[in-house]
Amino acid sequence: MNNGKYTAYSYHAKFIEISVGINHNVDELLVGVLHQIRLKRKSFNHATAGDTEKILKSNHWYKSKSMMRASVKAHRVLTWLFKKEDNKFKNCENLHVL
Repeated sequence: MNNGKYTAYSYHAKFIEISVGINHNVDELLVGVLHQIRLKRKSFNHATAGDTEKILKSNHWYKSKSMMRASVKAHRVLTWLFKKEDNKFKNCENLHVL
């Protein structure tokens, strides 16, 4: 599960663990996806044309992919050594915020 969180964090994506077989978190996933769509639509509607262009350019997943991977790997090692989870990874599990 931690690898999934780190991957989601490195690509600025959301993470939720589901099991279709036992119907675990499936409803939460669907509600969260709908909520993310509404949040994205609202943020783009409130932005001006210039702001929208800046948002689109700044959110590219490939902006510094290698740097992000290296820092995530280093963070993974430090977290494993000190057995402490960072709070910034909790944001990728929260589907109700951007």
